[in-house]
Amino acid sequence: MYVKRVELSHFKSFGGTTQVPLLPGFTVISGPNGSGKSNILDALLFALGLSSSKGMRADRLPDLVNQNQSSRGRTVEASVTVTFALDEDLPEADEEDAIGNGNGNGHGKWER
Repeated sequence: MYVKRVELSHFKSFGGTTQVPLLPGFTVISGPNGSGKSNILDALLFALGLSSSKGMRADRLPDLVNQNQSSRGRTVEASVTVTFALDEDLPEADEEDAIGNGNGNGHGKWER
């Protein structure tokens, strides 16, 4: 099993919805300083249930919401979806989505 894709919506430096494909083999995430590379890892930690905002380089959990979106005066929430590619040994299952809220209370959904 491996992480196939990470989708971020209003998470930290990602103001809209961004999909990051992680292909089997070797994937490199590169870019200039401040472009959001580490925020992709923070998003994985968030979705997989890291309970401390400090581990994601934020003072409080609300700091994980993109500041440009929240400063416009409307309620915005951040979300992260992690899609796993499962081993081919498992019958009738292609991928699993794990949706986490940062409290370790995520749930899974199987897709065929």
